[in-house]
Amino acid sequence: MSEHTKLFERAAARFEPPDLPMEDLLERQDRKRRDRRIAAGALGLAVGLAAIFVGSSLLRSSQPAPAEPAPIAPMANGPLTVYGFTGGLRSLTLDGQRTRLVRCGEHCTETSSAAWSPDGSRVAFAVACSGGCGSAGDPYHGIRVLDLATGEDRLVVGGEFFEPSLDWSADGSRISYVHDGHIHIIDADGSNPTQVSTPRVAVDAADWSPDGTRFVLASGGALSVIEADGSDRTRVVLPAGPHALSPQWSPDGAQIAYRSGCIVWTISPNGEQRSRIVDLRTVLLRAACGANYGSSDELAWSPDGRFIAVIVGRDAVVMNADGKGARALPAHPRSSWFGLTWQPIPPAIQPPPET
Repeated sequence: MSEHTKLFERAAARFEPPDLPMEDLLERQDRKRRDRRIAAGALGLAVGLAAIFVGSSLLRSSQPAPAEPAPIAPMANGPLTVYGFTGGLRSLTLDGQRTRLVRCGEHCTETSSAAWSPDGSRVAFAVACSGGCGSAGDPYHGIRVLDLATGEDRLVVGGEFFEPSLDWSADGSRISYVHDGHIHIIDADGSNPTQVSTPRVAVDAADWSPDGTRFVLASGGALSVIEADGSDRTRVVLPAGPHALSPQWSPDGAQIAYRSGCIVWTISPNGEQRSRIVDLRTVLLRAACGANYGSSDELAWSPDGRFIAVIVGRDAVVMNADGKGARALPAHPRSSWFGLTWQPIPPAIQPPPET
C-alpha cells in the first residue's frame, strides 16, 4: 500500500459524519448558498445607492443655489392729504408745502373723508354739499376713487352725507365706509355692496385692520374690535371722560391710536396695554380738542409706522409713534381742515427718510 493511500485511510478514520439525514444536509447547503447570494445582492444595492447619492451631491454642488425671493420693501411716507371745506383734496408736506390734489370747487364744498389705497396708486374720498349750499344732489357727490396713473375720477357710491370713515382692504380690492350707523363694504369699482352686521351697536367710525380680518370701531365714545363679518365684538376702551375718537390701526397691527380730548393714546387690540403718548396742549397752547365729527379721520399713522399725525382744529400735528418730537406743521390762515390721510409711496420712488 502506498504512503498516500495510508494517509487517506487514517484521515477517513478520524472523520465522523454528522448524524443527519441526507435531505437535511442538502437543505442546509442550499440555505447557505442562498444566504450568500442575498448578502451579495444587498451589498451591491448599498454600493449602488451610495454611488447615486455621491453623484447627485456632486451635481448639486456644481449648480448655483436658487436665488432667495427678494424681500418686499415697505411703503415709504409720502405727503399728508388734508381735506375739509377746501373744495377737494390738498397734499401737505412735513415742511408745510401745500399743493392741490383734487379740485372739485362748487361740486364738493365739503370733503368729509379720504383714504389712500395700500399701494398709494388710488385715493378714495367722499364729497357732499356742506349744508345749505346750492349743490345738494349734485351727481358728482358720493364716494369717489381717483386713479393717479390714469387720472380717472370715478363715482363708486352716490349720495350725500357719508360719515368720515373710509378705508381700504389690505389687498386694495375693497373699500369700507360708515353710513347711517353701519359699516358697508364695496369692491373698489363700487360693485358687490355688503353691510357688516353689528347688532345693537351704532357705528360712528371704523378702521380696517392691516391684515383685513377685523375692524376697530368707535361707538358712543367707546372703542371695540370686531371680526370683519361683525362677530366676536370685544370692547377695548370704555366711555369714561372725553370720548375715544379717531381709532386707527398701526401698519403692523400691533397698536391702535386714538384721541380722547387733547390726549393721544395708543392701546393694544386686546385692550391690555395702553399708553398716553402726548397732550396736544403742550404743542398748541390753544388747542381746540373738541369732538369735531367723531370720525376716524382726525388721526393717521405714517405708512412706515414711525409717525402719527393729528388734525387739531385748523392745525396738523406730527409726532413720533411714541409721542416724542410733536410739532405743528406751518398753518395756512385760511385752512379749514378736519381730516387727513397719509399717502404711501412705492419703494421705487421713495423720498429721502425724514430727519
